[in-house]
Amino acid sequence: MNASLATAPDTKEITKAGMTNSAFGVASRATSGFCRAGILLLIASRYGPAVFGKLALAISMTEIFRIFSEFGIDTIAIRRFARGAAAERPRLLAQIITSKLLAAGVCYFISLLVMVGITRDRTTLLLGATAGLSLFSANLVGAFSSYYQSQLRMREAFPATLTAFSFYVVLAGLAIFTHSPLMLVVALLPLCEFFNFGLLKHKVHDIPEIRFDFTATVSLFRESLPIGLMAAMVMLYFRLDNILIYKFVGSAALGLYAAGFRIVEPALMVPHAFSISLFTILSSRFEGGSPRRHIVQAIFHAMWPAYVFIICAAGVLVFGGQILLRHFGAGYLGAYPVLRVLSVVLFFRTVNITLTSILNSQGRYAAVAKITATTLLVNIVAAFLLIPSFGIQGAAWAAFGTELWNMIAQIFCVTYERRMKPEEPVYGLVCVEPECD
Repeated sequence: MNASLATAPDTKEITKAGMTNSAFGVASRATSGFCRAGILLLIASRYGPAVFGKLALAISMTEIFRIFSEFGIDTIAIRRFARGAAAERPRLLAQIITSKLLAAGVCYFISLLVMVGITRDRTTLLLGATAGLSLFSANLVGAFSSYYQSQLRMREAFPATLTAFSFYVVLAGLAIFTHSPLMLVVALLPLCEFFNFGLLKHKVHDIPEIRFDFTATVSLFRESLPIGLMAAMVMLYFRLDNILIYKFVGSAALGLYAAGFRIVEPALMVPHAFSISLFTILSSRFEGGSPRRHIVQAIFHAMWPAYVFIICAAGVLVFGGQILLRHFGAGYLGAYPVLRVLSVVLFFRTVNITLTSILNSQGRYAAVAKITATTLLVNIVAAFLLIPSFGIQGAAWAAFGTELWNMIAQIFCVTYERRMKPEEPVYGLVCVEPECD
Protein backbone atom coordinates (compact mmCIF):
# COMPACT_ATOMS: atom_id res chain seq x y z
CA MET A 1 0.00 0.00 0.00
CA ASN A 2 2.86 2.37 0.86
CA ALA A 3 4.43 1.68 -2.52
CA SER A 4 1.12 2.47 -4.20
CA LEU A 5 0.84 5.74 -2.34
CA ALA A 6 4.40 6.61 -3.23
CA THR A 7 3.87 6.14 -6.93
CA ALA A 8 0.49 7.89 -7.11
CA PRO A 9 1.88 11.47 -7.14
CA ASP A 10 4.36 10.49 -9.88
CA THR A 11 1.56 9.11 -12.05
CA LYS A 12 -0.54 12.20 -11.45
CA GLU A 13 2.35 14.47 -12.36
CA ILE A 14 3.12 12.51 -15.53
CA THR A 15 -0.55 12.69 -16.58
CA LYS A 16 -0.62 16.42 -15.95
CA ALA A 17 2.63 16.90 -17.89
CA GLY A 18 1.23 14.84 -20.76
CA MET A 19 -1.93 16.93 -20.98
CA THR A 20 0.07 20.16 -20.88
CA ASN A 21 2.46 18.83 -23.52
CA SER A 22 -0.46 17.85 -25.78
CA ALA A 23 -2.04 21.27 -25.41
CA PHE A 24 1.15 23.07 -26.44
CA GLY A 25 1.79 20.53 -29.19
CA VAL A 26 -1.64 21.24 -30.69
CA ALA A 27 -1.06 24.99 -30.21
CA SER A 28 2.23 24.76 -32.13
CA ARG A 29 0.62 22.88 -35.04
CA ALA A 30 -2.34 25.26 -35.10
CA THR A 31 -0.08 28.32 -35.08
CA SER A 32 2.06 27.14 -37.99
CA GLY A 33 -0.86 25.61 -39.91
CA PHE A 34 -3.25 28.55 -39.73
CA CYS A 35 -0.47 31.08 -40.45
CA ARG A 36 0.52 29.15 -43.58
CA ALA A 37 -3.10 28.76 -44.69
CA GLY A 38 -3.83 32.44 -44.12
CA ILE A 39 -0.83 33.60 -46.15
CA LEU A 40 -1.68 31.17 -48.96
CA LEU A 41 -5.24 32.46 -49.20
CA LEU A 42 -3.96 36.03 -49.13
CA ILE A 43 -1.65 35.18 -52.03
CA ALA A 44 -4.61 33.69 -53.89
CA SER A 45 -6.65 36.87 -53.49
CA ARG A 46 -3.82 39.20 -54.54
CA TYR A 47 -2.04 37.34 -57.34
CA GLY A 48 -4.97 35.70 -59.17
CA PRO A 49 -5.89 32.10 -60.08
CA ALA A 50 -3.29 31.55 -62.85
CA VAL A 51 -0.29 32.51 -60.71
CA PHE A 52 -1.75 30.86 -57.62
CA GLY A 53 -2.19 27.65 -59.62
CA LYS A 54 1.54 27.60 -60.39
CA LEU A 55 2.30 28.13 -56.70
CA ALA A 56 -0.20 25.40 -55.73
CA LEU A 57 1.67 22.90 -57.93
CA ALA A 58 5.02 23.92 -56.41
CA ILE A 59 3.65 23.60 -52.87
CA SER A 60 2.02 20.25 -53.58
CA MET A 61 5.35 18.88 -54.80
CA THR A 62 7.06 20.23 -51.68
CA GLU A 63 4.45 18.59 -49.41
CA ILE A 64 4.76 15.23 -51.16
CA PHE A 65 8.55 15.18 -51.00
CA ARG A 66 8.58 16.55 -47.45
CA ILE A 67 6.77 13.40 -46.36
CA PHE A 68 9.26 11.28 -48.30
CA SER A 69 12.18 13.16 -46.73
CA GLU A 70 10.79 12.85 -43.20
CA PHE A 71 9.92 9.19 -43.86
CA GLY A 72 8.63 8.57 -40.37
CA ILE A 73 11.95 9.48 -38.74
CA ASP A 74 10.28 11.91 -36.33
CA THR A 75 8.12 9.13 -34.86
CA ILE A 76 11.13 6.86 -34.41
CA ALA A 77 13.13 9.77 -32.98
CA ILE A 78 10.51 10.39 -30.27
CA ARG A 79 10.68 6.74 -29.27
CA ARG A 80 14.49 6.70 -29.15
CA PHE A 81 14.73 9.98 -27.27
CA ALA A 82 12.16 8.78 -24.71
CA ARG A 83 13.96 5.48 -24.12
CA GLY A 84 17.52 6.82 -24.17
CA ALA A 85 19.46 8.20 -21.24
CA ALA A 86 19.46 11.98 -20.85
CA ALA A 87 23.21 12.17 -21.48
CA GLU A 88 22.82 10.36 -24.81
CA ARG A 89 20.06 12.56 -26.22
CA PRO A 90 22.27 15.36 -27.66
CA ARG A 91 24.37 12.79 -29.54
CA LEU A 92 21.24 11.08 -30.85
CA LEU A 93 19.85 14.47 -31.88
CA ALA A 94 22.98 15.15 -33.93
CA GLN A 95 22.59 11.77 -35.69
CA ILE A 96 18.95 12.46 -36.49
CA ILE A 97 19.76 15.92 -37.87
CA THR A 98 22.34 14.52 -40.29
CA SER A 99 19.96 11.76 -41.43
CA LYS A 100 17.15 14.23 -42.04
CA LEU A 101 19.39 16.67 -43.92
CA LEU A 102 20.64 13.86 -46.15
CA ALA A 103 17.07 12.78 -46.91
CA ALA A 104 16.05 16.40 -47.56
CA GLY A 105 18.94 16.87 -50.02
CA VAL A 106 18.07 13.72 -51.99
CA CYS A 107 14.33 14.52 -52.06
CA TYR A 108 14.97 18.15 -53.05
CA PHE A 109 16.98 17.03 -56.08
CA ILE A 110 14.36 14.44 -57.08
CA SER A 111 11.53 16.96 -56.65
CA LEU A 112 13.22 19.34 -59.08
CA LEU A 113 13.59 16.52 -61.63
CA VAL A 114 9.90 15.64 -61.26
CA MET A 115 8.93 19.30 -61.65
CA VAL A 116 10.91 19.50 -64.89
CA GLY A 117 9.08 16.36 -66.07
CA ILE A 118 5.69 17.95 -65.32
CA THR A 119 6.25 21.46 -66.67
CA ARG A 120 8.84 23.63 -68.42
CA ASP A 121 7.27 26.87 -67.22
CA ARG A 122 10.08 28.96 -65.78
CA THR A 123 7.97 30.64 -63.08
CA THR A 124 6.58 27.34 -61.82
CA LEU A 125 10.06 25.78 -61.69
CA LEU A 126 11.50 28.75 -59.76
CA LEU A 127 8.58 28.63 -57.32
CA GLY A 128 9.17 24.89 -56.87
CA ALA A 129 12.89 25.39 -56.25
CA THR A 130 12.16 28.13 -53.70
CA ALA A 131 9.33 26.34 -51.87
CA GLY A 132 11.45 23.14 -51.86
CA LEU A 133 13.96 24.79 -49.53
CA SER A 134 11.36 24.09 -46.86
CA LEU A 135 12.42 20.42 -47.05
CA PHE A 136 15.62 21.37 -45.20
CA SER A 137 14.11 23.89 -42.76
CA ALA A 138 11.06 21.78 -41.88
CA ASN A 139 13.20 18.68 -41.31
CA LEU A 140 15.46 20.59 -38.93
CA VAL A 141 12.46 21.92 -36.99
CA GLY A 142 10.99 18.41 -36.96
CA ALA A 143 14.13 16.97 -35.38
CA PHE A 144 14.00 19.44 -32.49
CA SER A 145 10.23 19.10 -32.12
CA SER A 146 10.72 15.35 -31.66
CA TYR A 147 13.40 16.09 -29.07
CA TYR A 148 11.06 18.31 -27.03
CA GLN A 149 8.02 16.09 -27.60
CA SER A 150 9.78 13.00 -26.26
CA GLN A 151 10.46 14.75 -22.94
CA LEU A 152 6.98 16.33 -22.68
CA ARG A 153 8.58 19.77 -23.08
CA MET A 154 6.53 21.27 -25.92
CA ARG A 155 5.67 24.10 -23.56
CA GLU A 156 9.30 25.25 -23.94
CA ALA A 157 9.21 24.89 -27.73
CA PHE A 158 5.94 26.78 -28.30
CA PRO A 159 7.33 30.33 -27.77
CA ALA A 160 9.87 29.74 -30.55
CA THR A 161 7.12 28.65 -32.97
CA LEU A 162 4.90 31.58 -31.98
CA THR A 163 7.75 34.08 -32.41
CA ALA A 164 8.93 32.71 -35.77
CA PHE A 165 5.46 32.56 -37.32
CA SER A 166 4.48 35.97 -35.97
CA PHE A 167 7.43 37.37 -37.92
CA TYR A 168 6.37 35.29 -40.92
CA VAL A 169 2.82 36.65 -40.96
CA VAL A 170 3.98 40.26 -40.59
CA LEU A 171 6.74 40.05 -43.23
CA ALA A 172 4.74 37.97 -45.72
CA GLY A 173 1.68 40.19 -45.25
CA LEU A 174 3.71 43.32 -45.91
CA ALA A 175 5.33 41.73 -48.97
CA ILE A 176 1.95 40.70 -50.40
CA PHE A 177 0.24 44.06 -49.81
CA THR A 178 3.18 45.91 -51.40
CA HIS A 179 2.96 43.59 -54.46
CA SER A 180 6.46 42.20 -53.96
CA PRO A 181 7.64 39.41 -56.28
CA LEU A 182 5.93 36.14 -55.37
CA MET A 183 9.32 34.43 -55.18
CA LEU A 184 10.20 36.64 -52.20
CA VAL A 185 6.92 35.85 -50.44
CA VAL A 186 7.46 32.09 -50.93
CA ALA A 187 11.06 32.31 -49.69
CA LEU A 188 9.88 33.78 -46.38
CA LEU A 189 8.46 30.43 -45.19
CA PRO A 190 11.75 28.46 -45.21
CA LEU A 191 13.48 31.53 -43.76
CA CYS A 192 10.90 31.57 -40.94
CA GLU A 193 11.42 27.84 -40.35
CA PHE A 194 15.22 28.29 -40.22
CA PHE A 195 14.63 31.05 -37.66
CA ASN A 196 12.42 28.70 -35.65
CA PHE A 197 15.15 26.05 -35.84
CA GLY A 198 17.69 28.54 -34.49
CA LEU A 199 15.45 29.44 -31.56
CA LEU A 200 14.82 25.78 -30.70
CA LYS A 201 18.50 24.87 -31.02
CA HIS A 202 19.49 27.72 -28.71
CA LYS A 203 17.72 25.97 -25.81
CA VAL A 204 19.58 22.66 -26.25
CA HIS A 205 23.12 22.46 -24.91
CA ASP A 206 26.02 20.06 -25.49
CA ILE A 207 25.06 19.04 -29.04
CA PRO A 208 28.20 17.40 -30.46
CA GLU A 209 29.66 18.33 -33.84
CA ILE A 210 27.27 17.21 -36.55
CA ARG A 211 28.88 14.47 -38.65
CA PHE A 212 27.31 11.97 -41.00
CA ASP A 213 26.95 8.53 -39.40
CA PHE A 214 26.15 5.96 -42.10
CA THR A 215 25.28 3.14 -39.65
CA ALA A 216 22.94 5.31 -37.56
CA THR A 217 21.25 6.67 -40.70
CA VAL A 218 20.60 3.19 -42.12
CA SER A 219 19.25 2.06 -38.76
CA LEU A 220 16.85 5.03 -38.59
CA PHE A 221 15.52 4.56 -42.12
CA ARG A 222 15.12 0.80 -41.67
CA GLU A 223 13.03 1.26 -38.52
CA SER A 224 10.95 4.11 -39.99
CA LEU A 225 10.25 2.37 -43.32
CA PRO A 226 6.65 1.22 -42.56
CA ILE A 227 5.64 4.64 -41.21
CA GLY A 228 7.29 6.45 -44.11
CA LEU A 229 5.56 4.34 -46.74
CA MET A 230 2.13 4.78 -45.17
CA ALA A 231 2.58 8.53 -44.72
CA ALA A 232 3.77 8.88 -48.33
CA MET A 233 0.72 7.00 -49.62
CA VAL A 234 -1.62 9.24 -47.65
CA MET A 235 0.06 12.41 -48.90
CA LEU A 236 0.02 11.14 -52.49
CA TYR A 237 -3.73 10.69 -52.52
CA PHE A 238 -4.14 14.11 -50.88
CA ARG A 239 -2.02 15.89 -53.51
CA LEU A 240 -2.04 13.80 -56.71
CA ASP A 241 -5.12 15.64 -57.99
CA ASN A 242 -3.14 18.93 -58.04
CA ILE A 243 -0.57 17.49 -60.42
CA LEU A 244 -3.22 15.99 -62.71
CA ILE A 245 -5.28 19.21 -62.80
CA TYR A 246 -2.15 21.13 -63.80
CA LYS A 247 -1.34 18.64 -66.55
CA PHE A 248 -4.85 18.21 -67.97
CA VAL A 249 -6.60 21.53 -67.29
CA GLY A 250 -3.89 24.15 -66.64
CA SER A 251 -2.57 26.45 -63.92
CA ALA A 252 -5.63 28.75 -63.77
CA ALA A 253 -7.93 25.78 -63.11
CA LEU A 254 -5.53 24.52 -60.44
CA GLY A 255 -5.61 27.97 -58.86
CA LEU A 256 -9.39 27.72 -58.50
CA TYR A 257 -9.25 24.18 -57.12
CA ALA A 258 -6.38 25.03 -54.76
CA ALA A 259 -8.35 27.97 -53.36
CA GLY A 260 -11.20 25.59 -52.56
CA PHE A 261 -9.20 22.90 -50.79
CA ARG A 262 -6.94 25.42 -48.97
CA ILE A 263 -10.08 26.99 -47.48
CA VAL A 264 -11.38 23.57 -46.40
CA GLU A 265 -8.23 21.83 -45.13
CA PRO A 266 -7.39 23.91 -42.02
CA ALA A 267 -10.65 22.71 -40.44
CA LEU A 268 -9.18 19.18 -40.29
CA MET A 269 -6.72 20.28 -37.61
CA VAL A 270 -9.56 20.08 -35.07
CA PRO A 271 -10.53 16.40 -35.59
CA HIS A 272 -6.83 15.49 -35.86
CA ALA A 273 -6.19 17.02 -32.42
CA PHE A 274 -9.17 15.23 -30.83
CA SER A 275 -8.25 11.92 -32.53
CA ILE A 276 -4.90 11.89 -30.70
CA SER A 277 -6.76 12.02 -27.38
CA LEU A 278 -9.11 9.28 -28.60
CA PHE A 279 -6.14 7.11 -29.58
CA THR A 280 -4.61 7.58 -26.13
CA ILE A 281 -7.88 6.79 -24.31
CA LEU A 282 -8.62 3.64 -26.32
CA SER A 283 -5.02 2.43 -26.07
CA SER A 284 -4.72 2.88 -22.32
CA ARG A 285 -8.19 2.08 -20.96
CA PHE A 286 -9.72 -0.62 -23.12
CA GLU A 287 -8.60 -4.15 -23.77
CA GLY A 288 -9.80 -6.51 -26.50
CA GLY A 289 -12.60 -7.90 -24.29
CA SER A 290 -14.03 -4.54 -23.23
CA PRO A 291 -17.79 -4.11 -23.81
CA ARG A 292 -18.51 -2.43 -27.13
CA ARG A 293 -20.95 -0.07 -25.40
CA HIS A 294 -18.15 1.38 -23.26
CA ILE A 295 -15.90 1.84 -26.29
CA VAL A 296 -18.65 3.62 -28.23
CA GLN A 297 -19.25 5.92 -25.26
CA ALA A 298 -15.53 6.72 -25.10
CA ILE A 299 -15.47 7.54 -28.81
CA PHE A 300 -18.51 9.79 -28.48
CA HIS A 301 -17.15 11.67 -25.46
CA ALA A 302 -13.73 12.15 -27.08
CA MET A 303 -14.87 13.17 -30.58
CA TRP A 304 -18.25 14.92 -30.35
CA PRO A 305 -16.75 18.47 -30.24
CA ALA A 306 -14.82 17.69 -33.44
CA TYR A 307 -17.98 16.52 -35.23
CA VAL A 308 -19.97 19.55 -34.10
CA PHE A 309 -17.17 21.81 -35.37
CA ILE A 310 -16.87 20.02 -38.73
CA ILE A 311 -20.64 19.96 -39.36
CA CYS A 312 -20.86 23.69 -38.58
CA ALA A 313 -17.81 24.48 -40.74
CA ALA A 314 -19.17 22.41 -43.64
CA GLY A 315 -22.56 24.10 -43.35
CA VAL A 316 -21.00 27.57 -43.42
CA LEU A 317 -18.89 26.70 -46.48
CA VAL A 318 -21.76 25.04 -48.37
CA PHE A 319 -24.21 27.91 -47.85
CA GLY A 320 -21.81 30.83 -47.52
CA GLY A 321 -18.90 29.74 -49.71
CA GLN A 322 -19.91 31.97 -52.59
CA ILE A 323 -19.81 35.05 -50.36
CA LEU A 324 -16.40 33.98 -49.07
CA LEU A 325 -14.98 33.46 -52.56
CA ARG A 326 -16.11 36.94 -53.63
CA HIS A 327 -13.54 38.34 -51.21
CA PHE A 328 -10.84 36.60 -53.26
CA GLY A 329 -12.10 38.25 -56.46
CA ALA A 330 -14.71 37.49 -59.09
CA GLY A 331 -12.25 35.14 -60.82
CA TYR A 332 -12.57 32.67 -57.93
CA LEU A 333 -16.37 32.22 -58.07
CA GLY A 334 -15.80 29.25 -60.39
CA ALA A 335 -14.39 27.38 -57.36
CA TYR A 336 -17.77 27.38 -55.56
CA PRO A 337 -18.97 23.98 -56.91
CA VAL A 338 -15.64 22.47 -55.83
CA LEU A 339 -15.88 24.10 -52.41
CA ARG A 340 -19.35 22.60 -51.83
CA VAL A 341 -18.21 19.07 -52.65
CA LEU A 342 -15.01 19.37 -50.59
CA SER A 343 -17.04 20.71 -47.64
CA VAL A 344 -19.05 17.47 -47.58
CA VAL A 345 -15.79 15.51 -47.90
CA LEU A 346 -14.75 17.17 -44.62
CA PHE A 347 -17.27 14.99 -42.79
CA PHE A 348 -15.99 11.81 -44.46
CA ARG A 349 -12.42 12.69 -43.55
CA THR A 350 -13.40 13.29 -39.92
CA VAL A 351 -15.05 9.87 -39.78
CA ASN A 352 -11.93 8.33 -41.37
CA ILE A 353 -9.64 10.05 -38.85
CA THR A 354 -11.77 8.57 -36.05
CA LEU A 355 -11.74 5.07 -37.56
CA THR A 356 -7.97 5.17 -38.07
CA SER A 357 -7.50 6.04 -34.39
CA ILE A 358 -9.68 3.08 -33.40
CA LEU A 359 -7.76 0.62 -35.60
CA ASN A 360 -4.39 1.93 -34.40
CA SER A 361 -5.48 1.64 -30.77
CA GLN A 362 -6.22 -2.05 -31.45
CA GLY A 363 -2.73 -2.54 -32.90
CA ARG A 364 -4.12 -3.33 -36.37
CA TYR A 365 -1.37 -1.53 -38.28
CA ALA A 366 -1.26 -4.02 -41.15
CA ALA A 367 -4.97 -3.44 -41.79
CA VAL A 368 -4.46 0.33 -41.83
CA ALA A 369 -1.58 -0.08 -44.29
CA LYS A 370 -3.68 -2.24 -46.65
CA ILE A 371 -6.59 0.19 -46.54
CA THR A 372 -4.25 3.10 -47.22
CA ALA A 373 -2.77 1.32 -50.25
CA THR A 374 -6.18 0.51 -51.73
CA THR A 375 -7.37 4.07 -51.05
CA LEU A 376 -4.41 5.44 -53.00
CA LEU A 377 -5.24 3.08 -55.87
CA VAL A 378 -8.89 4.18 -55.86
CA ASN A 379 -7.79 7.83 -55.88
CA ILE A 380 -5.44 7.31 -58.84
CA VAL A 381 -8.12 5.55 -60.91
CA ALA A 382 -10.84 8.10 -60.02
CA ALA A 383 -8.58 11.08 -60.74
CA PHE A 384 -7.49 9.75 -64.15
CA LEU A 385 -11.10 8.98 -65.08
CA LEU A 386 -12.74 12.19 -63.89
CA ILE A 387 -10.23 15.06 -64.18
CA PRO A 388 -9.61 14.95 -67.98
CA SER A 389 -13.38 14.93 -68.64
CA PHE A 390 -14.79 17.10 -65.85
CA GLY A 391 -11.86 19.31 -64.79
CA ILE A 392 -11.75 20.62 -61.23
CA GLN A 393 -15.24 19.33 -60.42
CA GLY A 394 -14.04 15.89 -61.46
CA ALA A 395 -11.13 16.26 -59.04
CA ALA A 396 -13.55 17.16 -56.23
CA TRP A 397 -15.74 14.14 -56.96
CA ALA A 398 -12.63 11.94 -57.11
CA ALA A 399 -11.79 13.13 -53.57
CA PHE A 400 -15.41 12.41 -52.56
CA GLY A 401 -15.24 8.86 -53.92
CA THR A 402 -11.81 8.23 -52.41
CA GLU A 403 -12.84 9.24 -48.90
CA LEU A 404 -16.13 7.35 -49.22
CA TRP A 405 -14.21 4.18 -50.13
CA ASN A 406 -11.79 4.78 -47.27
CA MET A 407 -14.70 5.14 -44.84
CA ILE A 408 -16.46 1.97 -46.05
CA ALA A 409 -13.23 -0.07 -45.88
CA GLN A 410 -12.42 1.13 -42.36
CA ILE A 411 -15.98 0.60 -41.08
CA PHE A 412 -15.86 -2.97 -42.37
CA CYS A 413 -12.48 -3.49 -40.72
CA VAL A 414 -13.58 -2.01 -37.37
CA THR A 415 -16.77 -4.07 -37.24
CA TYR A 416 -14.96 -7.24 -38.34
CA GLU A 417 -14.17 -8.72 -34.93
CA ARG A 418 -10.80 -10.43 -34.60
CA ARG A 419 -8.76 -11.23 -31.55
CA MET A 420 -5.24 -10.12 -32.36
CA LYS A 421 -2.08 -9.88 -30.40
CA PRO A 422 -1.19 -6.18 -30.41
CA GLU A 423 1.97 -5.30 -32.28
CA GLU A 424 4.82 -3.32 -30.82
CA PRO A 425 3.54 0.26 -31.13
CA VAL A 426 6.40 1.45 -33.34
CA TYR A 427 3.97 2.33 -36.11
CA GLY A 428 1.97 4.53 -33.80
CA LEU A 429 -0.78 6.81 -35.01
CA VAL A 430 -0.17 7.32 -38.71
CA CYS A 431 -2.25 10.41 -39.25
CA VAL A 432 -0.81 12.70 -41.91
CA GLU A 433 -2.11 16.23 -41.93
CA PRO A 434 -1.11 18.15 -45.04
CA GLU A 435 0.73 21.24 -44.10
CA CYS A 436 -0.33 24.52 -45.73
CA ASP A 437 3.10 25.72 -46.80
